[in-house]
Amino acid sequence: MAITFPKPHLPKPNPLKPRLLRPGIGGLITVGLLAAQYILLGPGTSPEPKCSLNVEYVHESTHQKEQNGELALKLNITSDCNVTQKSTTLDARIDQILHSEQTTAHSFDNVTAESSSKDRTKAYFLDLIIGCKESLPIMYGGYAEGSVLLSDGQKIPVKGFSKEFKAVPCAVKAK
Repeated sequence: MAITFPKPHLPKPNPLKPRLLRPGIGGLITVGLLAAQYILLGPGTSPEPKCSLNVEYVHESTHQKEQNGELALKLNITSDCNVTQKSTTLDARIDQILHSEQTTAHSFDNVTAESSSKDRTKAYFLDLIIGCKESLPIMYGGYAEGSVLLSDGQKIPVKGFSKEFKAVPCAVKAK
């Protein structure tokens, strides 16, 4: 008589698929969220171009005074975008408050600055200077408006002004 042994009951081997890859509620939710994000944002869209101007307060140019011995008012402006730009073109002005009335002391028409070689999203206007003579302090502020030419050829309008008027003991020379 032959001895027969019953076959041992072995558990089925686990499939090699990790648990995360098995279909289930969590996986369906993840796929749904990714699909919704794709539909709402689109495939690899770039940001909508936005540009702004930082118009600093009007001040005496120390460089002009040290180099030439002349008094001068200076207005610095930076155009800043979230995408690369080729250049910015502006009409800028220095306004003054004299005898309780705000008037234009000097205009800088159709000035252009190329984008910075260090940061192509910015353009700097650092040479908006007008001679002046020593006087009682006069309140000055800056204003600018124009457009930014983006690298893709699109033009974006911009404008800005100094956050406040500053007193400078210098009167713009008569033209």
